[in-house]
Amino acid sequence: MRANRDMELPEDFWIPIPLDTNNITSLSPFLVPQDHLGSSGIFYSMAGFMFFVFVIGTGINTLTIACTLQYKKLRSHLNYILVNLAIANLLVSCVGSFTACCSFASRYFIFGALACKIEGFMATLGGMVSLWSLAVVAFERWLVICKPLGNFIFKPDHALACCAFTWVFALIASAPPLFGWSRYIPEGLQCSCGPDWYTTNNKYNNESYVMFLFGFCFAVPFSTIVFCYTQLLITLKMAAKAQAESASTQKAEREVTRMVVLMVMGFLVCWLPYASFALWVVNNRGQPFDLRMATIPSCFSKASAVYNPVIYVLFNKQFRSCMMAMLGMGGAINTITIACTVQYKKLRSHLNYILMNLTVANLLVSSVGSFTCFYCFAFRYMILGPLGCKIEGFTATVGGMVSLWSLAVIAFERWLVVCKPLWNFAFKPHHAIAGCAITWVFALMAAVPPLVGWSRSAAKAQAESASTQKAEREVTRMVVVMVLGFLVCWIPYASFALWIINKLHIVGSFLT
Repeated sequence: MRANRDMELPEDFWIPIPLDTNNITSLSPFLVPQDHLGSSGIFYSMAGFMFFVFVIGTGINTLTIACTLQYKKLRSHLNYILVNLAIANLLVSCVGSFTACCSFASRYFIFGALACKIEGFMATLGGMVSLWSLAVVAFERWLVICKPLGNFIFKPDHALACCAFTWVFALIASAPPLFGWSRYIPEGLQCSCGPDWYTTNNKYNNESYVMFLFGFCFAVPFSTIVFCYTQLLITLKMAAKAQAESASTQKAEREVTRMVVLMVMGFLVCWLPYASFALWVVNNRGQPFDLRMATIPSCFSKASAVYNPVIYVLFNKQFRSCMMAMLGMGGAINTITIACTVQYKKLRSHLNYILMNLTVANLLVSSVGSFTCFYCFAFRYMILGPLGCKIEGFTATVGGMVSLWSLAVIAFERWLVVCKPLWNFAFKPHHAIAGCAITWVFALMAAVPPLVGWSRSAAKAQAESASTQKAEREVTRMVVVMVLGFLVCWIPYASFALWIINKLHIVGSFLT
């Protein structure tokens, strides 16, 4: 700010760089584009980044919450804390990132001074809940794995209590600026709002608030995370030494170490720039700085709505599988199945060869049939033309028939292996490969006739299995599920086809 500018401190904003005017109100970030702070390209690139954070952050955190509501197996004490983290991230992405995106696109804070206070409070609240949730996750892992309290069991009600504490601590940190201890104003390029780091020696007492945030909302949770994860790594290394011959223990220790490093790095990337910048500004009053650099800490903290769920949720196998199931990502799941079978030799059993054949067929249906249907439904007509229609119909029918006959081969293989009707006959990989070849022959026999002027036909099949002592109940349940799946898949198709044929026969009889 110009050294000779002697005026009353504006209530709702402060631009902490020299400006060529004595009337700072005329450059209010609530009234005019802030082109004097940076080029349009910088504002629009920041708008694009915030849009990315808003879309991805909102989507992935909403999906986390929806999966937990739908799948009971996800409702563990740790996952309650992860859902609390997702709610906090959703608050940051929906309020903070969306508001920042619109403001950067307009090059000033278009929502006004009151909305700035609301956005600053909501984003700070969500950020503080997120921050404390990471500390609670570390604390929970320490209690469960290191067992410092002996046989104490961390239950869901303990997790809910910890989640409540995160909101209490977050309110303690984010509410004071609403009541006069610091204030919420536009920060950086004046397009997003946060606590006032810039002004000093005034009625807002910003210095003490910044020190409070640094101590209570950065140093304490960060120390908790470092302590808990350090203890966890020490415990795992001791277990690995005690079981040096166990490859699984060594692998688990390496994976946990990698995950811990990733979690700590994620925390530091999110909050260290913000804490460091705030402390630097407080301790270097009057020193010039680039407002573009001042915007970076805010962006890192808002981007945590994306990379926190990636670290804590998408790397969680349970969450990942449930999300893929909820999204109906058949193509992705089938591709992964094939890739796993190709990569891992232990998966190359005779049964898994048939399952891989089923996966190839499903991939054919999802990548050709479903993909084509998606675009055609989007355009409301068959955009690929008559030839494309024939190719899609043939390919989808081949995939469907191979899938159908693969289910029959699985049922046949389970019967041979479990019931042993041929006594000592061993079902070997080459038998499985022959069975797969037969499924393609039968599928072509069913799918080719419509290409040469003859109608089509259907087939029957089904069942999968379990094995050994739990057998009967699980196998029975699995068979029922597979049969129901077959009926749901093919009975409507067959019934509709028979109904059409019957109607055509009746109409033909009437006309003759």
